[in-house]
Amino acid sequence: MAVLLAVAATAVPGRSAGQDFTSADYGRSLVVETFALIGPEVADPAMRYAGNNLACQSCHIHGGRIDRGLALVGVSAKYPMPLPGGGSESLADRINGCMTRSMNGRPLPEDGAEMHALVAYLELLTADAGGYGYPAEDPVPLQAAATPPDPVHGEQRYLQVCADCHRDDGSGMRNGQPGDALGYLHPPLWGPDSFNAAAGMHRRPTAAAFIHDNMPPGANAAAPVLTPQDAWDIAAFIDAQPRPPAPE
Repeated sequence: MAVLLAVAATAVPGRSAGQDFTSADYGRSLVVETFALIGPEVADPAMRYAGNNLACQSCHIHGGRIDRGLALVGVSAKYPMPLPGGGSESLADRINGCMTRSMNGRPLPEDGAEMHALVAYLELLTADAGGYGYPAEDPVPLQAAATPPDPVHGEQRYLQVCADCHRDDGSGMRNGQPGDALGYLHPPLWGPDSFNAAAGMHRRPTAAAFIHDNMPPGANAAAPVLTPQDAWDIAAFIDAQPRPPAPE
């Protein structure tokens, strides 16, 4: 828990003058400690919007502030986003897409405090994008695998590189015990408390790029630990494991 709280306390670069981001701190907490505020183990049943004990930052590293870590910096400027078949997707729509897929839960009320806070935090990250030095362009595509992704080799590399944190069975490492709403130090990658089959991380290109650029902790795109082939193979292995089904 200490690691997550340390991230939550990290200051966001200077706020832009004349803009109201009064709920952005709550939004940041929702991204960093989703499990403790709207997770399935919180005391108030009405606040159990997430269906698993992940945090948004399980995928959006350090509150979405790390380049190539599924960053959220600049994301709000992309919405409303035109849809191929007509119409558009709002930022609230996109947030609730994550709630129902990656968090395996239910939509947040669009006029509720939690949605307003998340939008405020994302708008703050966009307003201060210059302080981070980059806008989000995640996921940056990973170069194609030299050979077709091999889940058998992926399992071998997973056990060598990933299992110390995420466990041999993909169940992750909790901060506490089931039922205490303390979430995970290292999240599950499959199984009942993981993201569901409609989540972005269940798309192999997204998972492979994320794994290559960020895993194991300490790696980055400029100094990766895994080869692109390793990343594709591990993604293929994780992709083949059981998880909650896509929402109907």
